[in-house]
Amino acid sequence: NIRVEFTNLLIFETLLEKYLKYENRITKKVLDKNLGRGFARNFGALGVKTEFIAIMDSDDIARFDRFEKQITIMRENNIDLLGGAIEEFEKFPGDLGQVRRLPEMHENIKSIAPFRTPYNNVTIMFRNELFKKIKGYDDFNFVEDWDFAVRALASGAIFYNMPEVLVDVRINKKRSYNLNYSI
Repeated sequence: NIRVEFTNLLIFETLLEKYLKYENRITKKVLDKNLGRGFARNFGALGVKTEFIAIMDSDDIARFDRFEKQITIMRENNIDLLGGAIEEFEKFPGDLGQVRRLPEMHENIKSIAPFRTPYNNVTIMFRNELFKKIKGYDDFNFVEDWDFAVRALASGAIFYNMPEVLVDVRINKKRSYNLNYSI
């Protein structure tokens, strides 16, 4: 398992270095140590000048048209934060056949937000102006995504969750049942 993760990291680093040579819109930012997801997301978003910011974990796989679909829907419908469905996998995409969807419409999303994160966090794209308005992520271990959602909704942001799978998500079955990850 460790070797597979290292191999994926090596492939990622090789591809990133290749793209950095040819694409000036990509910036590589590296943290020297793990300071938590909220801190890392704020660090990554610092200085972003684009209209949208997307979240994804390094061991997950975005569907090839994810960003195009999200940008189109957000612009056409004046959406502030847009998530989608995920398909979970253990060894390779599709091996488990488990799709996780959440409510699509804003009112339904709002109704579950007091109890849980109302989107699959690795699928979200949000407006940079929303990120700045709510001052990014707070440094809460394990609940930073839920806190971000609650503060964004309280600010008047409009949410939508696409029913389509946007990201294939590698799961760790040991971690899936840990109460720390229940939100």
